[in-house]
Amino acid sequence: MSQLFLDEISLDELNEEMDELNLEADEELLQQALSKGVDLREYARDIEEELKAVEMASIEDYIKEDDNLKTLHNDIGACKGILERMENMLGGFQTDLSQISGEISQLQSVSMTLNIKLTNRKALQSQLSAFVDQMVIPPSLALAIDEAPVDEAYMEHLKNLRVKLSFFDAGLNTESKAYQEMSLEVEHLRLQATLRTREFLLSNINLLKKPQTNIQIIQRDVLLKFKYLLEFLLEVNTETFEEVKQAYVSTMDRLYSSKLKLYCAELLKNCADIGDGAGGVALMAGVEEKGKRKKLSKRYDASKTVFSIDGRVGVLEDLEQDKPPITVQECKVSKAPYAFELIWRSTNSLFADMASSEFLFCEDFFGRRRSHPIFDAVFVSAKAFLRDTLQKELSGSNDGVAMLLLVAINYNLQIQMGRKRISALDNYFDLINITVWPFFKSVFDKHVQSLKSVDVRALVKDQSINVHTVAERYREFVVSCLQVKLSEMSEQMIAQSMSTLRQAVMNFLEKTAMMCFKVRPRQICFMVVNLDAVLGKFKEVGLESDEIAFFEENLETATSDFVESELGEHFVNLVKFFEDGGAGVAGAEPDPALVEALIKEFGATWQSSMQRINKDVASYYCNVGAELRTDVLKRVFTQLMLYYTRFDDLVKKSGLQGKYRKELVSTRDIMFEIKKYSG
Repeated sequence: MSQLFLDEISLDELNEEMDELNLEADEELLQQALSKGVDLREYARDIEEELKAVEMASIEDYIKEDDNLKTLHNDIGACKGILERMENMLGGFQTDLSQISGEISQLQSVSMTLNIKLTNRKALQSQLSAFVDQMVIPPSLALAIDEAPVDEAYMEHLKNLRVKLSFFDAGLNTESKAYQEMSLEVEHLRLQATLRTREFLLSNINLLKKPQTNIQIIQRDVLLKFKYLLEFLLEVNTETFEEVKQAYVSTMDRLYSSKLKLYCAELLKNCADIGDGAGGVALMAGVEEKGKRKKLSKRYDASKTVFSIDGRVGVLEDLEQDKPPITVQECKVSKAPYAFELIWRSTNSLFADMASSEFLFCEDFFGRRRSHPIFDAVFVSAKAFLRDTLQKELSGSNDGVAMLLLVAINYNLQIQMGRKRISALDNYFDLINITVWPFFKSVFDKHVQSLKSVDVRALVKDQSINVHTVAERYREFVVSCLQVKLSEMSEQMIAQSMSTLRQAVMNFLEKTAMMCFKVRPRQICFMVVNLDAVLGKFKEVGLESDEIAFFEENLETATSDFVESELGEHFVNLVKFFEDGGAGVAGAEPDPALVEALIKEFGATWQSSMQRINKDVASYYCNVGAELRTDVLKRVFTQLMLYYTRFDDLVKKSGLQGKYRKELVSTRDIMFEIKKYSG
């Protein structure tokens, strides 16, 4: 290792570096000598003598260390020999390790080969074992499939058989002799298992046909318990599965439809038969002779008409409170008449209960993916029966309130089913809406047409002013319709129809007033009385709709017309004075002669004229409440007071007050007189 280190050092470079160092040292000594003023030749001799002395001392030291250097040289030689031997030894070790590495690589190769062989043998063993296991049919399995009773243990046998059937259905190793020999036995077991499973399921489905059978118990305790049998048929024989499914569908379809038919028939026996009291079907203005209105309400007074919801709100209350359907036994015992709306609610509630239970069963028994078509098929006949029953009851009926109640029942049931997360009946609810709305639209059209085509004079017997039958029917009908809570879309449809109807009613009242009453005050009074009756009913029930604003506006107009009519009749010159511009239009002074005439006329007749107005109002409004009479009278006298106050101010501004001070009636006297009548 020392030799290698020395070889790496260049001696020439070392000498050059030493010469440079010596030169630098000499230069430094020369500079110091020059700085002290020393003679250089003498200084050189001193240096040379010192060097010789040092050289001689070094030689003596070297001679003294001669033995040590020899010993060191010998030690270095010995170390070199040891290192050479170690180098040889390590070379031997390296050779041995190379041989060992080769042997290890050989062993690894052998090991990998053995592992591959072992893996292949295990795979072969597994395949052969699976093949043998799948190919061999244990005698116990074959005997159980052929003879064991169909129970929970039998389903385990079917699961084992299904594994073997899957192997044979895969079509692997079909050319092997064992496969060919066992395939016949496997097909025999497949057929036998299919036949026994089919027989078991069909026999239990037939149990549902027996009278008084609890459907839910059969479904829960038998069919659901053995639903793997159906899954087995679906996997091994789809034709048999379809046969069993169709048998179940047809059985339940007949069962549910027959139950609904019997139930509905029993309730319809107690269905109320109430018409409009005229042997026909009531319209807004008249009676439609054809047809017959039936089925109003269990708690509905026979004197009521088809326009009122009185007594029928309970139908919706029962639905909102989720009351159970009426039982047949309850119907037979009570013998009370039931509204068709109530019968429809009970029938549809029963139908919804059936559907809810059946929907959950179909999802569990047939699987979620296949359940919806099966569920729809189960209730085909029931839905058709309900739709036909509804169409039969609505045909010939003009009871729009009942129709809205049917829509409301449908809407509430749909909400209830939504809460249960059952959407399978949505198409049925849509079907009912599609069935009812055209009938309701037809009723509206009939009402509007009756208002347009009726002979208004035939409906007014004399000149007495009362609330017209049409106004009574209309206010009851509107209040009833708008009390029914429907979906937003349905309420928009109602609002559109109501807009058409209220205008038709308004036109009818105006036509009746013009054609049935001879004098203008009576015509206006008729309008006031009927508009007030309609509006009063709306406000009484707290109705919030466009009808309020419409009738308020028209009532205000009619009342103002009546006020002006009365004042124009009994204070004709005073009213004419202002109408003709005699009140000083464009700053012109009134005609003193005209003012004088008015002052004298008013002073002579105002009390008697107010008395006549009071009698007129009492006469015109004799058949209505005192509140309306008082209100109209106040409106007339208030307007009179406004006219006279304006006239009095005009007289004061014109400077004629002093001249006619004695003839002028004070406003205080008029107010006192008004209070006397308003008393």
